[in-house]
Amino acid sequence: MKTLTVLTGTLGAVAIGVALGVLFAPLRGSETRIKITRKGHEYADYFMDGFDDMIDFVSHSIESVENGTSQLAKK
Repeated sequence: MKTLTVLTGTLGAVAIGVALGVLFAPLRGSETRIKITRKGHEYADYFMDGFDDMIDFVSHSIESVENGTSQLAKK
């Protein structure tokens, strides 16, 4: 229960921080939204690249295990 309270408080603080950051931003609202959208796309691309790398690594590891198992079965 305490973890949920801490998590809720942290998420609330982050939301308030974002709202205040947008309100007091030096750029106009439309420029800020464009900047936020671009950053969101950059982060999404970064995480998708990392996810693709992880999938490739796991696939390669599975193939290695399959090959090792096949060779062991032949012996």
